[in-house]
Amino acid sequence: MNATEKQISQLIATCKAELLNHALQNDVVSTHIKKINSYLDECLALFDGNSEMPIRQKKIRSLRMGGEAKGRILFFAYCMSRWDYQFVNLLTGYDFNQTEAFGYLAKTLKVKENTIRNYRDSFDSHVEQKRSERQGWKKELTPEFLRIKEQYDSFTEVSLLGIAKGVLQGL
Repeated sequence: MNATEKQISQLIATCKAELLNHALQNDVVSTHIKKINSYLDECLALFDGNSEMPIRQKKIRSLRMGGEAKGRILFFAYCMSRWDYQFVNLLTGYDFNQTEAFGYLAKTLKVKENTIRNYRDSFDSHVEQKRSERQGWKKELTPEFLRIKEQYDSFTEVSLLGIAKGVLQGL
């Protein structure tokens, strides 16, 4: 490894350490941080000669309904509960009706429309809705749903739109 490669390798290791500190300090479990961490691991492996395949040529395994995929779906369901389908219109620039907005999300997130609707209904009676008065399901939120609610309750619509754009770009 030449001097430049060694410097790059050290920078990557420092980036990984900073990401870990960020994740631990803020109790963040971000899909973006996980992806960046994975890419940095691949960069280090390339420098060490443990990998010959560039990142973009590697096969990305499809996500099962769980982990990161479910977190994305819960995030969008929360946004739909709080800001209604107009959130998707602001996000995409389209003029969807409610059915079309759910269809768009379902296709984009690779999940059934009813899954997103059911998740939204779970949040409805627990969030401060800005554009509707849906009652949703009057049942206690599961810890997974509660974590999403608590994480995003203090965010503005503009902030949530920024996060949503980042999530969609990462797909």
